[in-house]
Amino acid sequence: MSPGANPQLHQFFEEAFEARIERSPQTLTTLGIRRRADELDDYSDAARVAEHDLVATQLEELERFDPALLCVEDRLSHEMFRYDAQALLDGFRFRHHGYLVNQKFGLHTDFPAFMINMHRVADVADARAYIARLGAFDRACNQVIIELERREAVGMVPPAYLFPQMIGDCRAFVADGDPQAVEGNPLYRDLADKLDRLGNLPTAERQALLQEAARALSESVLPAYRRLAAFLERQKPRAAGEAGAWALPDGDAWYRFCLARETTTELSADDIHELGLREVMRLQEEILGLRSGLGVDGSLADLFEHARENPDFYYPDSDAGRARYLAEMKATVAAMEPRLPELFNRLPQDELLIKPVEPHREKTAGLAFYQGPSTDGSRPGIFYLNLHDMRQLPTFATEALAYHEALPGHHMQFAIANRLHHLPSFRRYAWYNAYIEGWGLYSELIPREMGLYQDPWSDFGRLVQELKRACRLVVDTGIHARRWTRQQAIDYLYCNTPSSTGQVINEVDRYLVMPGQATTYTVGMAEILRLRRRLREAMGERFDLRRFHDELLRHGALPLTLLERQMNAWAQNG
Repeated sequence: MSPGANPQLHQFFEEAFEARIERSPQTLTTLGIRRRADELDDYSDAARVAEHDLVATQLEELERFDPALLCVEDRLSHEMFRYDAQALLDGFRFRHHGYLVNQKFGLHTDFPAFMINMHRVADVADARAYIARLGAFDRACNQVIIELERREAVGMVPPAYLFPQMIGDCRAFVADGDPQAVEGNPLYRDLADKLDRLGNLPTAERQALLQEAARALSESVLPAYRRLAAFLERQKPRAAGEAGAWALPDGDAWYRFCLARETTTELSADDIHELGLREVMRLQEEILGLRSGLGVDGSLADLFEHARENPDFYYPDSDAGRARYLAEMKATVAAMEPRLPELFNRLPQDELLIKPVEPHREKTAGLAFYQGPSTDGSRPGIFYLNLHDMRQLPTFATEALAYHEALPGHHMQFAIANRLHHLPSFRRYAWYNAYIEGWGLYSELIPREMGLYQDPWSDFGRLVQELKRACRLVVDTGIHARRWTRQQAIDYLYCNTPSSTGQVINEVDRYLVMPGQATTYTVGMAEILRLRRRLREAMGERFDLRRFHDELLRHGALPLTLLERQMNAWAQNG
C-alpha cells in the first residue's frame, strides 16, 4: 500500500477482487493462481446473473468509504472500482448481445488456446487437473449451445458469411476420418509435450495419463465439438445477410454502450467517424510525401498497389521464410531494448517471449497480438506472430509491429502494471482498450521521434499502420451506425490502404463481431498526444519525456477521462 492508504479500503478491494476471480477458474489459471485448476468457467446465464448481483452488492459496500477522507491514490482506486462496477451493471441488459461464438473467438477457439498457453503442468497433479478440464468441456459446450439458442430467440445470430469459418474450425479440430484424430489432436500433443518436460516421470505413469487424456478427448471434447458444429449447421439458414449493430434488437443503444465502454469517452459515433475521416486525409498526405524516398511515382493508388504486389516485401511462404521473418522480428525487438532508458526511468522486469501462433488457431487468429505475464512471474509476456500466410506480413511493417506489440509497446505496458504491487489487484489487471491500444499505437510513433525507421519503406509501414487504425474509425461507425453493407466497408478499406483483399475481409469481419473495439487505437493515441502537447507547453523546461511516460504507466490502465486528470495533477506537482 502507498503511504497514507486506508487498510480497510484495501482489504475491501482485495476481498472484492478475490470474490470476482474465484467465480472463474480460468481467470485464476491465467493469473497464475493454482486453485480450481481442474474446472472450467460457468458459461450459463445464471452465472451472469450471479455476477451482476455480486457486483451490485460490492458497489453498495463501497459506499462505506468516503472518498473525501482518502489519500490521492486511494481516491483514484475508489473511483475506478465504481467506474468498473457501474459499467458492468449498465451492460447487464446487453448480456445477450454480441456473438458468443464467431470467427474470431468463442469456446471452440478459446479452449485449446487456454489449455495450451495457460494450463501449466509442473507435476502429476497439474496433469490430472488438465485431464479433468478435458472432461469438463462437454458441460461447458452444452452451456454455450443453450446460450446460443437464447440469443437466437432474441435475434442475435451472426451473419451467414461467418458460418463456414466457424463450422470449419470445429470440424478441423475434430479431424473426423483421421485414424490419428485423438493422438494428433493439439490438446493431446500439448499434454504429451508437457509431460515430457517433467523429465523424471516414469514411462508407465506417463502412458496412463495420456490414455486418460485420450479417453476424455474421445468422450467429452470431440463429441462436444461435433455437437457445436451441428448446431451451427442448423442455425446457418436462420442467419441474416447484413448485421451491423443497427440491425440487432435495441442495436443503437447497444452500439452507444460499446463505444463508451471501448473508448472510455463520451464521443458519439458521428464524432468518431469525423475524426477518422480527418486522420485518413492527414496520413495519406504524409504517405504521398514519402514518394521520392520510396522511388515510386504515380498516385496513392499506384503506391498502394506497388506495396501489395512487389514480391520483395514478402518472405517466402515456407518454413525458411517463416524462420527469417521471426528472426527479423526478434532482432528488431532486441535492438530496441537497450534504448528504452531514453524513454523510461522504470523498465520491465518480466521476460518477453516471441513465438508463432499455434497451428490449430492460426487460420482465425489475428496477425499479431500480445499476452501479458503471469502475476507470479512464472509465465513471461508473449508476443504472438501469425505466420500462417506470409503474404499477410509485409516486411515494411515489421518495425512498427514490433514496437506496438513488444517494446516500447504492450510488453512495456503490461510488465510494468504487473509489478505495481502497491496497488489493489483489480487495478493491476485493469483493461481499458483505449488506454491499452492507444499506448500501442503511440509506441509505433515514439521510435520515429528517436530517429528509427531509417529505411523509408519502414516509415511507410509505420504510416500505413496508423492509417489502417484511422480507417477503422470510419468503417466501424459506418457498419454499426450508418448501415454500411459489408461490401461498402471492404471497398473503403481496400481503396484507402495497401491491405490485400484477404486482409481487408478479415478486418471488416472483425469489426462486425467486436463493435467499437477497432476505434480505440486512434482515439487513445490522439488523447495521449493531446496530453503530451498540452503538458509540454504548460510545464516548459520542467517537462521530461521519460517522466511523462513513467507517469502514463505507473497507475496501470486507466479510462481516458481519469488519465487526463492524473496527468494534469502530475504536471502541477511534478
